[in-house]
Amino acid sequence: MASPLRGTRYIEYLLVIAAGFLLWAIGIRHIDSEGHDALEIVCLIAGVVLIFWQLLKFSKTWRRDVSKFVVLKSETGSVRVHASAVEEALRRTAKSLPEVHDIRVKLVVDKQTSVPSAGQVDARIKDITNIVAVHDALSRVLSERYQQIIPGAPPIEFHLTIKHHFRPPSKPKKGDKKKRKIVPPEEDETKAIRAPQYPVPE
Repeated sequence: MASPLRGTRYIEYLLVIAAGFLLWAIGIRHIDSEGHDALEIVCLIAGVVLIFWQLLKFSKTWRRDVSKFVVLKSETGSVRVHASAVEEALRRTAKSLPEVHDIRVKLVVDKQTSVPSAGQVDARIKDITNIVAVHDALSRVLSERYQQIIPGAPPIEFHLTIKHHFRPPSKPKKGDKKKRKIVPPEEDETKAIRAPQYPVPE
């Protein structure tokens, strides 16, 4: 299962490719109808460059994600598991901690043995008052969950990068504002303060 960050990355590639096709179409249309113009030629070249650049990035990312497998050995043979599935399981477990707002886990897989050698973790936490305790809790939870997913595998070290998730204070809604109390006029007019009237009666 691909992580949400990978899915977002592929969507960005497709959007940039679509923008490149749009620039290319604009350039071709104006050149065919009005002749050669510097702006249309720039649009045409920019569109072609964007398309090929994003296609190369898309292909490279796709090959890296597809070929990234973890080989699990058992008594009956070996099992190939996509690394993203292991990363997603680790991410879900770590995100269940109440202190964690969001987290990203990436396994460093050895190309020769197809076994993870380390883990890179980017975490955003809600409170930084006890960052050491959160760091230790994350390391412990990730290590235990990794041993559950890959039993018998040698333990790996998770390198954690912890950031604070800053949440700006929410603005009060209009309905939450207290309505000003309307002070009724003084019933006894004799108690009301009045300005002097001129001319003063004799």
